Amino acid sequence: MIDTDKYEGHTEGPWVWSSLNDEELIMFDVERAKPNIILRAKEDDADAQLIADAPLLLEAYQKRLKNVILMREEIRKLNKIIHFAWEVMDDQTQVEFNDLIIELEGEEE
Repeated sequence: MIDTDKYEGHTEGPWVWSSLNDEELIMFDVERAKPNIILRAKEDDADAQLIADAPLLLEAYQKRLKNVILMREEIRKLNKIIHFAWEVMDDQTQVEFNDLIIELEGEEE
């Protein structure tokens, strides 16, 4: 898990960047168009931490997105199985199945 507390107080986006010189970048809020030099050697700078951790954040996001896509595919498969099972159930079994669903939904609360 990524500790996002170290980003508290970072400059709100949107950001754009351009090279100021070889040692600094200039970042600013496009809406306010107010330049703010933020990347310095200062290790406790929240903006610098956010920039430095961008690859970690992107990797974590990509892993989560991949998991969501896999879960959605599994849900689609389960939905097809349930639909097929429903079609072949007799009336009594459908009633029992509905009762089970209601019971399971009650457990979630």
